Amino acid sequence: MGAYFDKTDTFYLNTFPVPGADAVLGTPSSFFGAPEDHLFYGFDDLTVETYAFFGEAYYSIGDFTITGGLRYFNWEQDIEFYQSGLFNGGANSDPRPKSSVDDINPKLNISYDISDDSLVYVQAARGFRYGGINGAVPESVCAEELAEVDRQGGDVRFFDPDKLWNYEIGNKGTLADGRVSYNAAYFYIDWDDMQTTRSFTCGFGFRENVGKVVSQGFEFELNAQLSERMTLGFGGSWINSELDGDVPNLNASKGDKARMCPSCH
Repeated sequence: MGAYFDKTDTFYLNTFPVPGADAVLGTPSSFFGAPEDHLFYGFDDLTVETYAFFGEAYYSIGDFTITGGLRYFNWEQDIEFYQSGLFNGGANSDPRPKSSVDDINPKLNISYDISDDSLVYVQAARGFRYGGINGAVPESVCAEELAEVDRQGGDVRFFDPDKLWNYEIGNKGTLADGRVSYNAAYFYIDWDDMQTTRSFTCGFGFRENVGKVVSQGFEFELNAQLSERMTLGFGGSWINSELDGDVPNLNASKGDKARMCPSCH
Protein backbone atom coordinates (compact mmCIF):
# COMPACT_ATOMS: atom_id res chain seq x y z
CA MET A 1 0.00 0.00 0.00
CA GLY A 2 1.09 3.58 -0.44
CA ALA A 3 0.20 7.22 -0.95
CA TYR A 4 1.08 9.89 -3.50
CA PHE A 5 0.92 13.70 -3.54
CA ASP A 6 1.87 16.22 -6.21
CA LYS A 7 1.43 19.98 -6.60
CA THR A 8 2.28 21.70 -9.87
CA ASP A 9 2.20 25.40 -10.76
CA THR A 10 2.19 26.17 -14.49
CA PHE A 11 2.04 29.52 -16.28
CA TYR A 12 0.64 29.49 -19.84
CA LEU A 13 1.31 32.61 -21.92
CA ASN A 14 -0.59 33.19 -25.18
CA THR A 15 0.42 36.28 -27.16
CA PHE A 16 0.10 37.77 -30.64
CA PRO A 17 2.83 40.43 -30.97
CA VAL A 18 2.92 42.50 -34.17
CA PRO A 19 5.84 44.95 -34.26
CA GLY A 20 4.66 48.45 -35.25
CA ALA A 21 0.95 47.61 -34.80
CA ASP A 22 0.33 50.51 -32.42
CA ALA A 23 1.74 53.03 -34.90
CA VAL A 24 -0.29 51.62 -37.82
CA LEU A 25 -3.57 51.46 -35.86
CA GLY A 26 -3.02 54.79 -34.15
CA THR A 27 -4.19 53.28 -30.86
CA PRO A 28 -1.83 51.93 -28.20
CA SER A 29 -2.26 48.30 -27.19
CA SER A 30 -2.43 49.50 -23.58
CA PHE A 31 -5.89 50.90 -24.43
CA PHE A 32 -7.00 47.26 -24.71
CA GLY A 33 -5.00 46.17 -21.64
CA ALA A 34 -2.14 44.58 -23.57
CA PRO A 35 1.61 45.27 -23.79
CA GLU A 36 2.95 47.45 -26.60
CA ASP A 37 2.35 46.13 -30.16
CA HIS A 38 0.30 43.16 -28.98
CA LEU A 39 -2.99 42.44 -30.74
CA PHE A 40 -3.69 39.71 -28.17
CA TYR A 41 -2.14 39.01 -24.78
CA GLY A 42 -3.39 36.44 -22.30
CA PHE A 43 -2.23 34.04 -19.65
CA ASP A 44 -3.46 31.17 -17.52
CA ASP A 45 -1.77 30.70 -14.13
CA LEU A 46 -2.66 27.13 -13.25
CA THR A 47 -2.25 25.23 -9.98
CA VAL A 48 -2.91 21.49 -9.92
CA GLU A 49 -2.96 19.37 -6.78
CA THR A 50 -3.21 15.59 -6.88
CA TYR A 51 -3.15 12.93 -4.22
CA ALA A 52 -3.81 9.21 -4.28
CA PHE A 53 -4.01 6.21 -1.98
CA PHE A 54 -3.44 2.74 -3.37
CA GLY A 55 -3.11 -0.82 -2.18
CA GLU A 56 -3.02 -4.41 -3.34
CA ALA A 57 -3.61 -7.74 -1.61
CA TYR A 58 -3.65 -11.38 -2.69
CA TYR A 59 -5.05 -14.64 -1.38
CA SER A 60 -4.02 -18.14 -2.46
CA ILE A 61 -6.37 -21.11 -2.67
CA GLY A 62 -4.46 -24.20 -3.73
CA ASP A 63 -2.97 -23.47 -7.14
CA PHE A 64 -5.10 -20.34 -7.59
CA THR A 65 -4.08 -16.84 -6.50
CA ILE A 66 -6.56 -13.95 -6.43
CA THR A 67 -5.08 -10.45 -6.40
CA GLY A 68 -7.14 -7.30 -5.93
CA GLY A 69 -6.07 -3.69 -6.01
CA LEU A 70 -7.64 -0.25 -5.59
CA ARG A 71 -6.37 3.25 -6.29
CA TYR A 72 -8.27 6.31 -5.09
CA PHE A 73 -7.20 9.58 -6.71
CA ASN A 74 -8.25 13.17 -6.19
CA TRP A 75 -7.33 15.84 -8.74
CA GLU A 76 -8.07 19.56 -8.41
CA GLN A 77 -7.06 22.56 -10.48
CA ASP A 78 -7.40 26.28 -9.89
CA ILE A 79 -6.57 29.08 -12.30
CA GLU A 80 -6.00 32.82 -12.56
CA PHE A 81 -7.09 33.99 -15.96
CA TYR A 82 -6.42 37.14 -18.04
CA GLN A 83 -7.12 38.14 -21.67
CA SER A 84 -6.51 41.45 -23.41
CA GLY A 85 -5.73 43.14 -26.71
CA LEU A 86 -7.61 44.35 -29.75
CA PHE A 87 -8.52 40.80 -30.81
CA ASN A 88 -10.05 40.25 -27.39
CA GLY A 89 -12.04 43.47 -27.50
CA GLY A 90 -10.35 44.74 -24.33
CA ALA A 91 -9.16 43.25 -21.07
CA ASN A 92 -10.97 40.77 -18.87
CA SER A 93 -10.00 38.48 -16.05
CA ASP A 94 -13.23 36.61 -15.42
CA PRO A 95 -12.43 33.87 -12.92
CA ARG A 96 -12.81 30.29 -14.05
CA PRO A 97 -14.30 27.89 -11.53
CA LYS A 98 -12.20 25.25 -9.86
CA SER A 99 -12.25 21.87 -11.53
CA SER A 100 -11.93 18.66 -9.54
CA VAL A 101 -12.31 14.93 -10.13
CA ASP A 102 -12.01 11.99 -7.78
CA ASP A 103 -12.52 8.34 -8.59
CA ILE A 104 -11.41 4.79 -7.83
CA ASN A 105 -9.47 2.58 -10.23
CA PRO A 106 -9.81 -1.16 -9.50
CA LYS A 107 -7.71 -4.13 -10.53
CA LEU A 108 -8.42 -7.86 -10.37
CA ASN A 109 -6.01 -10.65 -11.28
CA ILE A 110 -6.62 -14.41 -11.04
CA SER A 111 -3.73 -16.76 -11.74
CA TYR A 112 -3.37 -20.54 -11.81
CA ASP A 113 -0.12 -22.44 -11.33
CA ILE A 114 0.02 -25.08 -14.06
CA SER A 115 3.30 -26.27 -12.54
CA ASP A 116 6.18 -24.90 -10.49
CA ASP A 117 7.50 -23.31 -13.69
CA SER A 118 4.38 -21.98 -15.41
CA LEU A 119 1.19 -20.07 -14.69
CA VAL A 120 -1.74 -18.64 -16.60
CA TYR A 121 -3.66 -15.54 -15.57
CA VAL A 122 -6.57 -13.29 -16.41
CA GLN A 123 -6.66 -9.63 -15.42
CA ALA A 124 -8.93 -6.60 -15.60
CA ALA A 125 -7.67 -3.15 -14.65
CA ARG A 126 -8.78 0.44 -15.11
CA GLY A 127 -6.43 3.29 -16.02
CA PHE A 128 -6.81 7.04 -16.42
CA ARG A 129 -5.11 10.21 -17.59
CA TYR A 130 -5.56 13.56 -15.84
CA GLY A 131 -7.52 16.37 -17.45
CA GLY A 132 -6.38 19.97 -17.60
CA ILE A 133 -6.92 23.57 -18.60
CA ASN A 134 -7.19 24.95 -22.11
CA GLY A 135 -5.44 28.13 -23.19
CA ALA A 136 -7.35 31.36 -23.71
CA VAL A 137 -9.51 31.62 -26.85
CA PRO A 138 -10.37 35.28 -27.71
CA GLU A 139 -14.09 35.76 -28.22
CA SER A 140 -13.65 38.73 -30.55
CA VAL A 141 -12.10 36.62 -33.33
CA CYS A 142 -13.66 33.22 -32.49
CA ALA A 143 -17.14 34.26 -31.34
CA GLU A 144 -19.07 32.25 -33.93
CA GLU A 145 -17.17 29.03 -33.31
CA LEU A 146 -17.27 29.49 -29.52
CA ALA A 147 -21.05 29.95 -29.75
CA GLU A 148 -21.33 26.70 -31.70
CA VAL A 149 -19.39 24.84 -29.00
CA ASP A 150 -21.65 26.35 -26.35
CA ARG A 151 -24.76 25.22 -28.27
CA GLN A 152 -23.33 21.70 -28.36
CA GLY A 153 -22.92 21.72 -24.59
CA GLY A 154 -19.12 21.81 -24.66
CA ASP A 155 -16.75 23.79 -22.47
CA VAL A 156 -13.60 25.30 -23.99
CA ARG A 157 -12.14 26.08 -20.56
CA PHE A 158 -11.37 22.57 -19.30
CA PHE A 159 -10.97 19.00 -20.46
CA ASP A 160 -11.69 16.05 -18.19
CA PRO A 161 -9.69 12.90 -17.49
CA ASP A 162 -10.02 10.11 -20.01
CA LYS A 163 -10.02 6.49 -18.91
CA LEU A 164 -9.62 2.97 -20.18
CA TRP A 165 -10.24 -0.63 -19.19
CA ASN A 166 -7.62 -3.27 -19.95
CA TYR A 167 -8.61 -6.95 -20.14
CA GLU A 168 -5.76 -9.42 -20.41
CA ILE A 169 -5.06 -13.15 -20.49
CA GLY A 170 -1.56 -14.56 -20.53
CA ASN A 171 1.00 -17.19 -19.66
CA LYS A 172 4.32 -16.78 -17.83
CA GLY A 173 6.95 -19.37 -17.08
CA THR A 174 10.47 -20.71 -17.26
CA LEU A 175 12.17 -23.60 -19.06
CA ALA A 176 15.50 -25.40 -18.93
CA ASP A 177 15.89 -25.11 -15.16
CA GLY A 178 15.15 -21.41 -15.24
CA ARG A 179 17.64 -20.49 -17.96
CA VAL A 180 14.79 -19.59 -20.33
CA SER A 181 11.87 -17.36 -19.34
CA TYR A 182 8.86 -16.38 -21.42
CA ASN A 183 5.83 -14.11 -21.17
CA ALA A 184 2.91 -14.07 -23.60
CA ALA A 185 -0.38 -12.18 -23.40
CA TYR A 186 -3.47 -11.14 -25.34
CA PHE A 187 -5.09 -7.83 -24.36
CA TYR A 188 -8.25 -5.91 -25.16
CA ILE A 189 -8.46 -2.19 -24.27
CA ASP A 190 -11.58 -0.02 -24.20
CA TRP A 191 -10.66 3.71 -24.12
CA ASP A 192 -13.44 6.26 -23.46
CA ASP A 193 -13.71 10.08 -23.43
CA MET A 194 -10.50 10.58 -25.39
CA GLN A 195 -8.71 13.90 -25.03
CA THR A 196 -8.78 15.18 -28.60
CA THR A 197 -8.07 18.62 -30.04
CA ARG A 198 -10.53 20.78 -31.97
CA SER A 199 -8.95 23.46 -34.16
CA PHE A 200 -10.87 26.64 -35.00
CA THR A 201 -10.58 28.41 -38.33
CA CYS A 202 -9.83 31.59 -36.34
CA GLY A 203 -6.42 30.11 -35.50
CA PHE A 204 -7.12 28.99 -31.94
CA GLY A 205 -8.34 25.68 -30.55
CA PHE A 206 -8.93 23.64 -27.43
CA ARG A 207 -8.81 20.10 -26.11
CA GLU A 208 -12.05 18.25 -25.40
CA ASN A 209 -13.29 14.78 -24.47
CA VAL A 210 -14.63 13.29 -27.69
CA GLY A 211 -14.17 9.80 -29.06
CA LYS A 212 -13.72 6.15 -28.17
CA VAL A 213 -11.08 3.61 -29.21
CA VAL A 214 -10.97 -0.17 -29.03
CA SER A 215 -7.53 -1.76 -29.14
CA GLN A 216 -6.44 -5.37 -29.04
CA GLY A 217 -3.24 -7.24 -29.59
CA PHE A 218 -0.64 -9.81 -28.58
CA GLU A 219 2.65 -9.39 -26.75
CA PHE A 220 5.49 -11.91 -26.44
CA GLU A 221 8.83 -11.83 -24.63
CA LEU A 222 11.56 -14.47 -24.43
CA ASN A 223 14.86 -14.36 -22.53
CA ALA A 224 17.54 -17.05 -22.56
CA GLN A 225 20.73 -17.22 -20.51
CA LEU A 226 23.18 -18.74 -22.99
CA SER A 227 26.11 -18.62 -20.60
CA GLU A 228 27.19 -16.94 -17.37
CA ARG A 229 28.08 -13.82 -19.38
CA MET A 230 25.58 -13.84 -22.21
CA THR A 231 21.80 -13.43 -22.24
CA LEU A 232 19.67 -13.30 -25.39
CA GLY A 233 16.33 -11.47 -25.34
CA PHE A 234 13.55 -11.25 -27.90
CA GLY A 235 10.16 -9.52 -27.79
CA GLY A 236 7.43 -8.35 -30.08
CA SER A 237 3.84 -7.28 -30.30
CA TRP A 238 0.95 -6.89 -32.70
CA ILE A 239 -1.59 -4.16 -31.97
CA ASN A 240 -4.75 -3.10 -33.78
CA SER A 241 -6.43 0.11 -32.56
CA GLU A 242 -9.58 1.51 -34.17
CA LEU A 243 -12.05 4.28 -33.46
CA ASP A 244 -15.31 2.90 -32.12
CA GLY A 245 -17.27 5.90 -33.32
CA ASP A 246 -16.98 9.06 -35.40
CA VAL A 247 -14.75 11.89 -34.10
CA PRO A 248 -15.82 14.99 -36.09
CA ASN A 249 -13.19 17.33 -34.62
CA LEU A 250 -10.47 15.07 -36.07
CA ASN A 251 -12.33 14.41 -39.33
CA ALA A 252 -12.15 10.74 -38.35
CA SER A 253 -14.74 8.01 -38.78
CA LYS A 254 -15.55 4.78 -37.00
CA GLY A 255 -13.05 2.09 -37.97
CA ASP A 256 -10.15 4.50 -38.61
CA LYS A 257 -6.83 3.53 -37.09
CA ALA A 258 -5.98 5.16 -33.74
CA ARG A 259 -2.94 5.68 -31.55
CA MET A 260 -3.24 4.52 -27.96
CA CYS A 261 -2.90 6.74 -24.90
CA PRO A 262 0.84 7.38 -24.20
CA SER A 263 0.59 8.61 -20.61
CA CYS A 264 -2.23 6.82 -18.82
CA HIS A 265 -1.69 5.65 -15.24
